Amino acid sequence: MINHEFLQTDQNRAQKELDCYEYCMDNTDRLFESSDYRGAAAYLENAARSLRELARMQDDKRQLRMYLHTKQTEGKRQMARMLEKSMNMQARKDWF
Repeated sequence: MINHEFLQTDQNRAQKELDCYEYCMDNTDRLFESSDYRGAAAYLENAARSLRELARMQDDKRQLRMYLHTKQTEGKRQMARMLEKSMNMQARKDWF
């Protein structure tokens, strides 16, 4: 399984697309060697569809990572602002 590439929810689908890609490429080669160019082209188109779907699932994981990183950064900034505000309030309290 290629689990580091895809979201957990996409694991089974990704494996099926990878299996489909490999099956299509094997048949493309076989049909090409027997001069069935139309059949080879059909399998090649199906292989390309599987690759596009794998790329889409891979992009989904990258987008989620970017979103989570952004949210984590926003949270850290909020915490820093709250801490700074708290320290300023404590400094004022100590002043009086």
